[in-house]
Amino acid sequence: MSDFWMQLTDWRTLLTGEFNRGYLTGVAVTVLCLIGLLVLRTLIVSSFRYRNTPGIVLPQENGELFVSRAAIRSALGALQSEFPYIAINRVRLYERRSVFSLRVGFDFDARGGRLPDYSAAFKQRIQEVLLQQLGIDAIRDIRLEVGNVGHDEALPKTTEHAFHEPPPAAGL
Repeated sequence: MSDFWMQLTDWRTLLTGEFNRGYLTGVAVTVLCLIGLLVLRTLIVSSFRYRNTPGIVLPQENGELFVSRAAIRSALGALQSEFPYIAINRVRLYERRSVFSLRVGFDFDARGGRLPDYSAAFKQRIQEVLLQQLGIDAIRDIRLEVGNVGHDEALPKTTEHAFHEPPPAAGL
């Protein structure tokens, strides 16, 4: 067994025959192709992913206007009175190559009717509020994420502290 192992680890023995050289060339080409595909995949994924962004920059005549994520959260918080069966929990803003995506997390009370009908009206109203109040028309994708569906009791109203991000963990 030790002689066999020595033959496998001795490069001069491995490269003596034509078959062995061809086999090792094929293995090397396969490994290099796999490494190349892995690098290509990493580059593609990193260039097409959404990145968390703190706000939207709106160009104006004499400069730029920055609308923060907190301002967007406040504007959407005003929708709470129009949609009593929805309690907004979280608002996230993402960017990919100057294309913005908004994700709104909420809880839904089932007494409000069918969720698809209610959410379609809610999404339409979000677009209107962002355009009318903040002048934002750069958001191409609005995703609604339902956290909980309540049946028995009314959902708690969204409070001011629900709009703030949690503090960072100690030691980070």
